[in-house]
Amino acid sequence: MKQITFILLISLAFSSCSSPEELRTTDLNVPDIIGKWKLVEYYVSPGGETTWQTAEDGYEYTFTAKGDFMSSQEETCPGTYALNGEKIVIKPTCEGGGEKEPYTMIINSINQSDLELRFEGCIEACIYRFKKLE
Repeated sequence: MKQITFILLISLAFSSCSSPEELRTTDLNVPDIIGKWKLVEYYVSPGGETTWQTAEDGYEYTFTAKGDFMSSQEETCPGTYALNGEKIVIKPTCEGGGEKEPYTMIINSINQSDLELRFEGCIEACIYRFKKLE
């Protein structure tokens, strides 16, 4: 009876697993965040249904090995970043030495050529896909 129960539990566990295509992993031990990233797609919803959109002339983020962060967006101040688990904490420093409040982006997935981010605290869908340039 114990063997039947054990086999049934194992079968149930394997039948509830996702297929490999559905699995998404984040390996933050890989120093792949360092480099220049260009926004290529976004999934943003102000409420209601949405789909992935292609980013025309997407902005760029740069993460250096020294911990510096830069963005090609005019409204985004450069600053520093730190990895904290699956999170990237950005501490912006604007012109004139003024600092803005730190903000956090969460890494959904990362590998040597692709990065998917979302902003912490985003209520609706807000996911951004980047391709590595350098």
